[in-house]
Amino acid sequence: MWWKNILDSMVRFFNENALVKLISLVLAVLVWFYINGLLKVQKVLNVPLELINLPKGFEIVNKANLPKYVQVNVSIPKRKYDNFEFSSKDFVAYVDLASPRLGLSKYNVYLSSTLPEEIYVFHVPSEVFVDIDVVITQQVKILFSQSNFSSDVDQVVVIGFSRYLIDLTNIVVKLESEIKTPTNIQIHVTNAIDYYPKVIRVSGY
Repeated sequence: MWWKNILDSMVRFFNENALVKLISLVLAVLVWFYINGLLKVQKVLNVPLELINLPKGFEIVNKANLPKYVQVNVSIPKRKYDNFEFSSKDFVAYVDLASPRLGLSKYNVYLSSTLPEEIYVFHVPSEVFVDIDVVITQQVKILFSQSNFSSDVDQVVVIGFSRYLIDLTNIVVKLESEIKTPTNIQIHVTNAIDYYPKVIRVSGY
């Protein structure tokens, strides 16, 4: 019968060079497990970037321009992925500013995680440029665009970055000549973090 002929052919196939075929089968299985172990699952996470340990009295000038997140790329063996879950909460990305340098300088972005060390992780960016300055308080004299005016105060206290205030000795308040009665005038100080008073009372004479 035809099926008996097929069965006999299969028996002869496995009986001929049986040892070689067994070794080939074992090698194929080993290669399959090896390749499967090399396969990686890639996962990309966005982790918030933290700026830590900045000493009191220092401020970041370009904070608005720094990246808010670090892109973390995780490569994990495929055989482990089904039983291993992780998220951005397993990572902390930070810049350590404990030893700040005035001006624009490059700082390393560090990444810590709770993942096993064998899992390959890299992050972008690995460095950022941070602009740091000292915050100072300075008294600045108030001047008027015309000499026939006076105010209830003659100085304004200005708080700001040293780079902007170091050469600031006075501010000029521009007034209209028709002011005849005491009037409240709002003043403006460029590049200041804060200042007071913001309103002065001006009189003409």
